[in-house]
Amino acid sequence: MTEKFELGIIDGSAAYRLASQVIIPRLKVEVFPKKGSEPFSLRDEIYAILADEVKKGTITQTELESISRVDSKGVKSTLMSQTRYFVLHILKSTGVVMSSDTRGMFILTDAAAIEEEEEEDEVDGVVTAGSIYAYTFPSLNGSMIKVGKASGNVEERINQQLGTANPEAPQILKVWPSTDADSYELAIHSVLKARGKRVNAPRAKEWFRTTIQEVDAIIQFVKTS
Repeated sequence: MTEKFELGIIDGSAAYRLASQVIIPRLKVEVFPKKGSEPFSLRDEIYAILADEVKKGTITQTELESISRVDSKGVKSTLMSQTRYFVLHILKSTGVVMSSDTRGMFILTDAAAIEEEEEEDEVDGVVTAGSIYAYTFPSLNGSMIKVGKASGNVEERINQQLGTANPEAPQILKVWPSTDADSYELAIHSVLKARGKRVNAPRAKEWFRTTIQEVDAIIQFVKTS
């Protein structure tokens, strides 16, 4: 049986223990396996777990909102905000997460190699009928677009990447049917990379700071070349 968490005196030590003994273990078991390679809000996940722990009676809302630290300038931190700080500090310092190119969003670092291997397993140079697709997430506010290929159903392909338990539904922006999806995808990625549009983050593979209009233009150029 898991030992019951005891908060004790509300201070920095309590915040650290709440982060390391309660929040991070739940993130690793319940949240991270469902995230795939997409950016996510670590803050939202932390606060959701804290809210659940309040419901379970592990901690009270009053305790979370209590002052746990006052710095040299007189700035006060609540137990909730300091717990969030420790969660982020521990996960970043141990290499579990890293900041994405979108403010406030994070990506897991340990699946980058897996995604790379999966893509390398695809057969290069084979003409594959299918589709080019582009999607994003509402929370990204149009700042990034994922451009990929699917040999079958596009929605199924996207769900394979994200997992059906992803908390935010992807927004499919456009699908381009193609008799040579491999070549079209290669051309789109190559042009966007050359233009400096690729998102520079290990787990943000095939994500670009582009628009549907720009992708359209590249596809039309390939068609007429």
